[in-house]
Amino acid sequence: MREIQLWGESDRVNESFLDIKKIAKNYKFNDCQHDSEPGCAVKKAIKEGKLAEARLASYRKLKKELLYLERKKKYGAEYANKLKYKELMGL
Repeated sequence: MREIQLWGESDRVNESFLDIKKIAKNYKFNDCQHDSEPGCAVKKAIKEGKLAEARLASYRKLKKELLYLERKKKYGAEYANKLKYKELMGL
């Protein structure tokens, strides 16, 4: 069985998640991970029911996959897999 992977750029993911980008635009930090940062507008939108938490989870998952593909392209599959394993194990 073959693996299905993303093929594209980070800009395409951002286009697909414009709702998150618009909410995040009103935040004071441009490097917010929408996790535990104080005053995160995206987390506030989730709490208020304006954004589904599953939507943010999908966004994070796609961004992580794109990062993996970029590393794979730049460093090779073996190194990218090693980095992915370390991330999964929390190392």
